[in-house]
Amino acid sequence: MPSQRSKLRGTDKRPRISSCRRSSGVREEYRTFLRFTLMYPDFHHFMLRESHPHNPRLAWLAKNVLSPILNERLLPQIRAAQEAGELPDANPILIHYMLIGMTSVLCSLRDEIAEISGLSASDPKVEHEYWGLIEQTMFADGRLKGKKS
Repeated sequence: MPSQRSKLRGTDKRPRISSCRRSSGVREEYRTFLRFTLMYPDFHHFMLRESHPHNPRLAWLAKNVLSPILNERLLPQIRAAQEAGELPDANPILIHYMLIGMTSVLCSLRDEIAEISGLSASDPKVEHEYWGLIEQTMFADGRLKGKKS
């Protein structure tokens, strides 16, 4: 039986990072986050509610969960992809939060998107198309493919 994490990743096999582009780990992390927000929108909305100034729960979460994930796993991958020229040359923290914003907006605005356009954020085709836009916008090979001559 596949693990919950493998369901989010869409595969039971993890790519070998050494044989992939440096940005493949970053892509995998944020694609997983996109799927997670779509599968568990209540968690995303909980996080939004907890993100107000001077909230002791936010301080605890940042110290014990978010900072370790960011500092030990995500930032090194972002920096490696930047060094390889696969992500924009900018503050890695800002890259992280840009990717968090991009990957969570489909969940945040799902009702508005559905009301205005009829698109359902839970439709796998919509998720796939949206991820393609993120790839074209953020990752070097996607930005090159997306350029019009």
